[in-house]
Amino acid sequence: MTIVIFLAEPSAEDARQQEIALRELEGLELRVVTYPHPDALDEAERLQPDMVILRHERPGVTGFALAARFRKSAVLRAVPMLITTSDATRDQIDRHRASPGRADFYLTLPWSLAELEETIRMLAARARDKAALMDAAGGGPVDPPRLPSRASASPRRGRSEG
Repeated sequence: MTIVIFLAEPSAEDARQQEIALRELEGLELRVVTYPHPDALDEAERLQPDMVILRHERPGVTGFALAARFRKSAVLRAVPMLITTSDATRDQIDRHRASPGRADFYLTLPWSLAELEETIRMLAARARDKAALMDAAGGGPVDPPRLPSRASASPRRGRSEG
């Protein structure tokens, strides 16, 4: 199964670096679509990806605000979502995690390729679960089950589930 990842980064160079890292993951068939523009919602709805990766630090609109827009979309509501950040505090992440526009997972920079790979594999499993739930529901939108939240040991670095 090929996993289609919609990657919204603030610049083409950031997107290129992230795409290179994603392509190094072993055993996953990935199709990565990068979109550096501030409002990527229309493009993501057109593509209907299996998962979304958003960078929080973006010109014009934060990744948190963009995630809220994605969650309001009937097409993207149940798509597993990862937000990466280099400057959001643990408190900001926790507040966003409690909001309706929350992501499924958060990675704070710097993250390792191993952390990214583990997160992508978990989100890929959620994407497969979402597809199975949608098939069982006759193709309609279904919110996938959420995993319990795990907080990172470090307030500035690490992974955190939504």
